[in-house]
Amino acid sequence: MKSQGLRISTLSLISIIATVISTIVLVISIVQCSAEFQKLKVTIKHYMGGEGAFRNLEGASDYLTEQVRLFVVTGDIRYEKLYFNEVNTNKRRELAVEGLKEHYENIEAVPLIAKALNLSNELMQTELRAMRLYFEGTGRMDEAAPEIKEVTLSMQDQELSPEEKVKLARKLVVSESYHAQKQGIRDCVSLSLINMEDYAHHENVANTTRFEKSFLMLNVVGVFMIFLQVFMTVFIVYLIVRPLKSYNRSISDGKSFDVRGALELRKLAESYNSVFEDNQANLNLLRHKAEHDALTNIYNRNVFDRLMDVYNPGNARFALIVFDVDFFKGINDTHGHKTGDLVLKKVADTIKSVFRKSDFPCRIGGDEFAVIMVNSDSTQEAMLNDICTRITNSLRQGDDTVPEITLSIGIAFSDNIEDGATIYECADKALYHVKKSGRNGWSFFSRKV
Repeated sequence: MKSQGLRISTLSLISIIATVISTIVLVISIVQCSAEFQKLKVTIKHYMGGEGAFRNLEGASDYLTEQVRLFVVTGDIRYEKLYFNEVNTNKRRELAVEGLKEHYENIEAVPLIAKALNLSNELMQTELRAMRLYFEGTGRMDEAAPEIKEVTLSMQDQELSPEEKVKLARKLVVSESYHAQKQGIRDCVSLSLINMEDYAHHENVANTTRFEKSFLMLNVVGVFMIFLQVFMTVFIVYLIVRPLKSYNRSISDGKSFDVRGALELRKLAESYNSVFEDNQANLNLLRHKAEHDALTNIYNRNVFDRLMDVYNPGNARFALIVFDVDFFKGINDTHGHKTGDLVLKKVADTIKSVFRKSDFPCRIGGDEFAVIMVNSDSTQEAMLNDICTRITNSLRQGDDTVPEITLSIGIAFSDNIEDGATIYECADKALYHVKKSGRNGWSFFSRKV
């Protein structure tokens, strides 16, 4: 019958393919998860940078207002220098707009923040006018920055007295129109911030959703790979490890293999079992030849001697019956050795057929036979009388192939033997008594024999 089952090579191929696919998917999922996480980080970073840009623009505008107010109130030239340092060097307002355009090019917040910058620049014109008026009113134009010297005052401003110019300069930076322009800047910044927050929130939600999907896929692939490892471990244990352990036990116990496991191991087991059965058959044949007489096919002298070592009067109840073919040499001389062989076969077959299967019929010499009758004692003489009668009656009936056969039989029981003698010696004495009495009969050993 052809073996069926899963091949180790097939299982290995499936495992390799599944591992490669899951590894590729795992790598892709990790890359996607990492990319989405980076996008999420960038979105948060841009939002924080955008929020800082809004605060910087509004803060820079307020800073300019503060410096110009301090200058027109105190006349301290340091405030004028701080004002233009912010405008020309720090440039926080321009940098805020550029940074926002870099990260949020296509959202509504960009034009709004640009508008806030334009409003701040317009407000600067008022602030420069106020500082020009203050310098002229105080007669300190030689200290003014170049940007202030470039400011052109109206005819109405030029006609004012020094004191009126100073007063107007202070009034310009605290007037309602000035505050309205400042509020316009704040409104643009607030609207820009709201718009940017909405955009950033939308991007965060989208990035978070994609990240969650990638992370879910990563978890699914991870669970699948764990399942794959468990699956492969179980299959290896049941298809390879356990069968190999079973084979090892079978070899140690001298048994055939249980056909199980992967197809390759099944074929191995079948091949081993075939060789094992052949070896067992050969071994049984060799054992049979070693234990049985080649001519009569009953146990030989070697087995008899080993059995006598096992069954001895000291530890077992048994009877020993020894047989001797009467005038066997004459049969050989008269009828030939072939007929003599047939006589021995007939004697062996007759003895074997009469005794129990648990007894041990043996050929112990040329024309000598013996039977070890187990679980027997001297109370069974009657049964042995019947057995011997059946044997002798059967052998007396000659035919065309063998002549009439008579036997001399000696019987001894393990519970009735001579002190210091073996049971074989006792049975042999009984046999000798029969031969001395004219052969063709049987005798039981007793101390009187």
